[in-house]
Amino acid sequence: MFKCLLFISSFVLIGGKMIKRKETYKAIAGKIMICLLLLGFLQRETLRAQETSKVFGDSVYCWYESDLDDPDPVITRFRQLQVTDLYLNMSVPEDHAELLGKLEADGIVTYDLKGQPEWYAKPEAVTERIDELHMYNEAHESGKITGITLDIEPYVMDGFNEAPVLGMEQLAETFETIYAYAGEKGLKVVLAIPYWYDEYTTSEEYTAKERKRAAEAFAKIVKNCDRISVMNYTRSNMTKHIKEEIGLAAEFGKEIESTAEFGMHSGKDNPREDTFYYEKDPLAAAHDAWREIRTEYSYEKLHFAYHHLGMLLKIDQRMEESQEEEHKEQEADTFVPADRSGTILTCGSLCYRLENDHEVVCTGVADENVRSVSIPQSISVNGNEYAVTKIGTSAFAGKKKIFKVVIGKNITVIEANAFYGCKGLKKIRIRIGKPKRIGRHAFQGIAKKAVFRLEGTLKAKKNLKKVLQKKKTGFRKTWRIPVKKYR
Repeated sequence: MFKCLLFISSFVLIGGKMIKRKETYKAIAGKIMICLLLLGFLQRETLRAQETSKVFGDSVYCWYESDLDDPDPVITRFRQLQVTDLYLNMSVPEDHAELLGKLEADGIVTYDLKGQPEWYAKPEAVTERIDELHMYNEAHESGKITGITLDIEPYVMDGFNEAPVLGMEQLAETFETIYAYAGEKGLKVVLAIPYWYDEYTTSEEYTAKERKRAAEAFAKIVKNCDRISVMNYTRSNMTKHIKEEIGLAAEFGKEIESTAEFGMHSGKDNPREDTFYYEKDPLAAAHDAWREIRTEYSYEKLHFAYHHLGMLLKIDQRMEESQEEEHKEQEADTFVPADRSGTILTCGSLCYRLENDHEVVCTGVADENVRSVSIPQSISVNGNEYAVTKIGTSAFAGKKKIFKVVIGKNITVIEANAFYGCKGLKKIRIRIGKPKRIGRHAFQGIAKKAVFRLEGTLKAKKNLKKVLQKKKTGFRKTWRIPVKKYR
């Protein structure tokens, strides 16, 4: 932009010289106009480049309340994805008052998510729900519900499909009633529609009169909402399939969003080619598709949405596990074997290395067929008593038969790779005495649904849980580490 200003200044100076050569002011003005047009073009391209570089995803659909049982990590994920709107399927809004307050405090607005196919001809079913939402908002100063998102899907009804143009007209009338009523109650309306409603307006299956009626009904649908959410479930044609909807949204000044599917393949109703789930990096693939849409259409009220939260969480877990596998491969070359040098003692089914006159380190199993391991507080060998204070580096690494481990309370250090690759290890019982230090990858690659039973004071259990949840230990979100259940 600064360079363009320099260009203009240069042309003005050149213009001065041109005047001396008897050039006309008209010629100078023409060249300055060209520079101004160039400047405007560069400004627009700069703005477009800024927009297309954004990580998109303004809204998230959430059909299952259980996906928000632990809201804090989900809210953190929303922040990372720049999500500002949540469409939440709530049974009783009052049950979610605390959650709604948290979301609002983090700058996330919440819409009630609802929809039944038969509602396309029953606006009273929606207005009753709007009354409930309004009463909730009246009773709460914070954590209010912004509006209602309707995913009605009338096309699954035989009555609608027998006369789809008439059905579209009925749907438009229903939305007109709902939109007016929601406005009176101070609530916004988001309408979720399939990408192919505009086909009723162009298909040769219908007469010209029917196509005109369908076009009028479609325009009426878009007009009677605050935001239209197009379920744009065709990855190969996402940009093309939202063209008509963006045109109507622009005509009526409405917000519009292109919604991407992340669900798993489930037959003809959700074909594999419609979902991003099977991409190597589903979110990156969706963001690329959205950038293409943003580049094609410069409408300022264009947004994007994820469908739905439960699948996003599964994808995050899958990506995390994939990264862990890659990390394992990278670590393989630097894997540290168990240290069995020095004086080795055997007691029961376990081996120990003499650390000093009073302490030993557990270095692994003496019997390769052992499935349950119990590491005691101390051992007695030849009349001498030794405290067991450490589990050595890679002590049980790769022992896939082990499914249960009990760790005594004198253990203060669990060294790196101690249980690395123990795929069968599902139950870990830790008796807490002194604070424990856990080395890198100590529990890397144990069972996905491992359960840790911690025994000690509540404070000690909470502290150890925090240590276990650090990424370096090999932590997985699927582990269970309760702190109150066991004493």
